[in-house]
Amino acid sequence: MTAQSENATGTSELSPIQTFFVARLTHLIEQRYRYSHLVGPDDWRARLIGRAVYSAYRDLSELGLAEAARAILERGRAAQEN
Repeated sequence: MTAQSENATGTSELSPIQTFFVARLTHLIEQRYRYSHLVGPDDWRARLIGRAVYSAYRDLSELGLAEAARAILERGRAAQEN
């Protein structure tokens, strides 16, 4: 499976599975932010979301999208700091 392919406009096109995992990581980052205001860092829900974030990151890395995954994580960190 190819990681990304360039189309005629120069933008990269993701496969359906890549799109799914990018959306999954983005959703999990949003959930982590939402729950960080509701439960403590040692709560089982916060730990579960953290493990799911790591799993989604590893999935994207295996699909050749580690840079995209890191960008999503960075945006999540920036949102949490504000």
